[in-house]
Amino acid sequence: HTIASSQIPSEYSKLTMPVTLLWGGLDTITPVDQAQRLLGLMPHADLMVLDSVGHIPQVEDPPLFNDAFIHALTAPAVGPR
Repeated sequence: HTIASSQIPSEYSKLTMPVTLLWGGLDTITPVDQAQRLLGLMPHADLMVLDSVGHIPQVEDPPLFNDAFIHALTAPAVGPR
């Protein structure tokens, strides 16, 4: 039985590419504190909290999600922390 790298927190620190976490501020399934934890594990990560949506932001408010997604794709890369 193989354990996925996503299940091993230390594996996140090995990511070298920029990462943007888009997170619903009203998410009760995976709350923002979990996003903060992930953010702390990745050296090149940024967090964008979408305050007015929950767990499925792309369904709950597609225009808001699309704008955030486009911003994440076009924003300058986050350097190491």
